[in-house]
Amino acid sequence: MSLFESRWRILTLRPTIRETRDALIIKTALPLRLVTLFLSIRRVEIRPGPRTVILSRRIGILFSGSRTLGFDDIEYIDYTFGSLGTEWGWTSSVVGRHDQVESFAITAVTREGESRKLAKYIAGLLGVTIGEPVAAEVEMATCPGCRRPTSPFKPKCLYCGAEIHPAAGSDGDSGVAG
Repeated sequence: MSLFESRWRILTLRPTIRETRDALIIKTALPLRLVTLFLSIRRVEIRPGPRTVILSRRIGILFSGSRTLGFDDIEYIDYTFGSLGTEWGWTSSVVGRHDQVESFAITAVTREGESRKLAKYIAGLLGVTIGEPVAAEVEMATCPGCRRPTSPFKPKCLYCGAEIHPAAGSDGDSGVAG
């Protein structure tokens, strides 16, 4: 436990976020720009007026690029969080973390699915599946009320609340969707 706590904003490695009248601008953190002598900079501009997102990146003096996405090109936003303990010690009655380094990543996944196309191509080339194979396939029951697939291990449908009878479905089959 510390008796004195000091916070230095200049050493924080979070991106610079600035809101203007017509855009939200996110840039690489100032300390990282200084360390790289302004040779590695990422910038994201979100413009609600024209409904565009401009992604810019500069690496070195000669290599820079930019890409513009329309809001309609983005399928969803993915958000991840990670942390790594940097100081451990006693907290009340147990050993625990006193300090940590945190990382956040926000990713705009496009409808084009370029990374998905690449993953499918490589998987096809190698003749393997994407992701770990499922250990055991579970056959789903069909809800007699809404006809959606649902777990055969639950007594009621998650969607409409109808009772599930996996042994006998509503259409005379085994109640299992296949």
